[in-house]
Formats: sequence, C-alpha cells, structure tokens
Amino acid sequence: MKQKAFVRFFAALLVTWAWIAIMKHEVQPLTSREIVSFEFARTPEQVLTWLQYFDREGLRSQFEVSIYLDFIFLLIYPLPFVFACRAIAAAGSRRVQSLSARFARWIWLAAVCDMIENLGILYTLHGHPTGLVTHATAFFALLKFSILLAAFAAVAAGTFWLLFAVRITQMRT
Repeated sequence: MKQKAFVRFFAALLVTWAWIAIMKHEVQPLTSREIVSFEFARTPEQVLTWLQYFDREGLRSQFEVSIYLDFIFLLIYPLPFVFACRAIAAAGSRRVQSLSARFARWIWLAAVCDMIENLGILYTLHGHPTGLVTHATAFFALLKFSILLAAFAAVAAGTFWLLFAVRITQMRT
C-alpha cells in the first residue's frame, strides 16, 4: 500500500507540474505575480487599476485564459497533496491516519475556494467589479492560500516524520 501511494503521489505531482508548464506557456507574458496580485485586489478601484494595466499591456485576454485554465488546475493540484497524505497515513499510527485524512479533505476545500474566487474574477472581468464581489474574491483567495500553506506544512511535517521519526523508532527496536 505504501509503495502505491508514493507512486500515485509522484504521478500526480508530474501531472501538476506539466499543467503548470502548459498554463505558463498559454498565458505568457502574463506572470503568476500579476495574477495573484489581481486575486488580492479587494476594492473595485484596485480591480479597475489592474484591468487598465492588463488592457494597456495587452494582457487582458491572457488573464481571462489563465482563469479558465485554472478551472482545470483546481481539479489537478489537490491530488499530490491527497496522495502525499495517503502515503503518510499508510506508514503511520491511527492518529497520523486521522490527521492525514483531515488534511486530504481540507485540500478539496481549497479547490472550492479557488473555484469561487475564479467565478468572482470572471464576474468582475465582464464588467461587474462591485465591492462585495472584489472583497469576496480576495477573501477566498486568502482562504485558499492559507489552506494550501497549512497543507504544505502538514505534508512537510509528515514527510519529516516518515524520514526521521519512523527510522529512529525502528533503530531502537
């Protein structure tokens, strides 16, 4: 079971990296920094400033394409986290299994936040940059990134536990 989980993790990671490369290619010269900055624009004024920038630089169509591609990405990027959690759970105690299962579910919550954020961005792009929508979009972006950061930290801690704590315990027995 452990080996299958690791193989699935690495396969999902490769697919995620491949999709990131495709997205970067399709939206160049638009950068991730510009996209994330727009996601965190909380007011209609900030959004309009970014839209004017995209129009001035000829990036608006690439930005819209990036949002549509992100709808596919939000189905892909949770998978490496889920499979990493499963791999960690397969090697752990009941408590580790429980925690891993919880984090695997939280990753899907991040994807739902990403979807809501994308819908808010599309609504805004098509001429509706209201305060409620821009604030909600920024809130869901923050929630998504917070969950992803926590999940990354949990997977890193679980990996550390797998690499060191389990080995030390095995050496003692």
